[in-house]
Amino acid sequence: MQKMDLSDSQLRAAWLHHCHFLDCDLRRTDFSGADLKDACFVNANVSGANFTNADLTNCDFTNAIIDGADFSGAKFQNVKSRNLRGTPKNLPSSTLIRHRSFIITGDKE
Repeated sequence: MQKMDLSDSQLRAAWLHHCHFLDCDLRRTDFSGADLKDACFVNANVSGANFTNADLTNCDFTNAIIDGADFSGAKFQNVKSRNLRGTPKNLPSSTLIRHRSFIITGDKE
């Protein structure tokens, strides 16, 4: 998907492996409990989105707008992100922040 407006969508517990949300408007979208392994959010606006308990393994958030996005309980492993904009809510304690890029790593299971 590219340049689509999916704002305010309900995608709770959806299986969205390898989905590409390039340049998409995903503001306030509910991804809680979704399986988003290998999903791509490059240049997407996920402001206010709910990623609570979502699996974000190998996701790419490069150049995404993440202001107010809720990542409570989300699984972070090998998440790529550079030049993120905005301030998210509830990033896991394993998140490392350097300069204007996030390097997000998960704990080994």
